[in-house]
Amino acid sequence: MFLVIALVIAFVYGMLQPFATRLLDKSLWVGKALVPDEFKSAYPTGLQNALTTGWPSTYIFCVGMLPILSAAFGFFYTWWAAIICFFASIILNLIFSSTKIAPTKVERYIAILGSHANNRVANFKKNRDVVRAEAAEDLSEKIAEILIIYIRTDVPVPTIKQAKSAPYGDKYYLLDSRT
Repeated sequence: MFLVIALVIAFVYGMLQPFATRLLDKSLWVGKALVPDEFKSAYPTGLQNALTTGWPSTYIFCVGMLPILSAAFGFFYTWWAAIICFFASIILNLIFSSTKIAPTKVERYIAILGSHANNRVANFKKNRDVVRAEAAEDLSEKIAEILIIYIRTDVPVPTIKQAKSAPYGDKYYLLDSRT
């Protein structure tokens, strides 16, 4: 029974990890695009933390823990099952990453981050936290500006390497790097 649970967890990880990776990469790029170049030493990841506070960061963290959970359940079956389940989750991730199971267009992830920012604005207003509501509203407007730039452009989600090398404050970077 433990082996079956471990393999199901490995399969779920394989299916969910492409979305989590793309969301992480995209949030890093958007976070860097929202910070002017002069502030790059103060914000090495841009505004990524502000963008992913809440369910996005929890989702990325929890999905990242699934191979370890799969290995733990495999270990309850037998020691070698832990190794097999861990590598099975990695192999399934590689297989599912090459499919279209998770959206690959940048505009989808910008819309997700924008929707999350809008929900945070509503929550802050409901809790009468005016300062945070205004900050979240400003962030939401900046995300909407980026979404307008990238809507219907078919630009793929940047890899982590592209996101790390993206210049600060350049909202058009992915469009420019495509040509």
